[in-house]
Amino acid sequence: MQVLLPDISKFKIINGQQFQNQKRICIFAFYSPIPGCFSSLERVLALHQTNNVYTLLISLDTEQKMKSYINEDSPRGSILKQINIAIDENNTMASFMSYNKFDALPAVYLFDEQKVMQWRGNPNDSALKSRVEYGV
Repeated sequence: MQVLLPDISKFKIINGQQFQNQKRICIFAFYSPIPGCFSSLERVLALHQTNNVYTLLISLDTEQKMKSYINEDSPRGSILKQINIAIDENNTMASFMSYNKFDALPAVYLFDEQKVMQWRGNPNDSALKSRVEYGV
């Protein structure tokens, strides 16, 4: 079942299935933190510029900043159910939503410019629409 984010016209939504039809493929999943396995969000965004296929596990550290771990060994199909990635006009990842066995999703995570999580909630929550329209 496809669950779409509320009206967030200022974001470009990249759906997992549509993204796979393009040259660049990145697969995202939510995962619990593992010390020493993370790189910065800048590294994740840099990977978007390549033509390679990566499996990226997204997580939050203890300070609730978004981190990532590049996992090239996991079977791609087993970690991903569904993912939508929202990127703003500056190609900054602003939120993401997924169905994943590692977390009780769907949920939307909004991050500020310092990549600190500001809000987490259900994609159908009216509070999300107001936060997106008026800023996190």
